[in-house]
Amino acid sequence: MKKNIYAYDANTWTQIQYHNEKIYHNFEFFIKITLAISAGLAYLAINNTAGNSELISNIVKLGGVLEIFSGLIASIGISLHVKSRINRYEFPPENIFLAMWGWLEPYLIISILIISLTIGWFAWFEISVLLIGK
Repeated sequence: MKKNIYAYDANTWTQIQYHNEKIYHNFEFFIKITLAISAGLAYLAINNTAGNSELISNIVKLGGVLEIFSGLIASIGISLHVKSRINRYEFPPENIFLAMWGWLEPYLIISILIISLTIGWFAWFEISVLLIGK
């Protein structure tokens, strides 16, 4: 007979719900940081009227590094909340690695890392080189 993995007491369910909310809160915060960094990079790329292009290029590189750092922090935060949620399962799945691919969180982590690395690469190798060439 298959066990119902969703049968929890009220306290455990409240804790699992807390971790679910924090996972989406981390993703939302990452999106806000990404939009802010992207807007700053776009502003610096378009309005490069200052005479010191090398300084602005270094600031753009720093923005790319901060984007990668924020993506790593968000990914680690989401994975820790998933781990805490799994620890509270009354009857965990037999193979957690296969079961997790049916959840949303691995795809959130993958998308966060792809977005962060793409913006970081673009800032480091495209925008900063473009600014120095001006």
